[in-house]
Amino acid sequence: MLMSSDIVEKLKTIIEPYLDEDEVDIDALTPESHLIQDLGLDSFYVIDVVIDIENEFDIAIENDQISQFETVGQVVSVIQEKLDKK
Repeated sequence: MLMSSDIVEKLKTIIEPYLDEDEVDIDALTPESHLIQDLGLDSFYVIDVVIDIENEFDIAIENDQISQFETVGQVVSVIQEKLDKK
């Protein structure tokens, strides 16, 4: 089973291509990092990130859970919860 730090590392590699690297330091990512305000992701990118997460972790994320994705920590906890149920 993946530990949270492993999830965070995989999440960084998923999110990084969507970021403006001049404005966002992926290594400064924290659980409190806000996907839209801090990372500059727009809603289209969030959907792409969710699809990438589903493929990477082999999980399904429901639409109502996507709307709860505000911070990196919230994304990690949903992924962890899904993996725990596998």
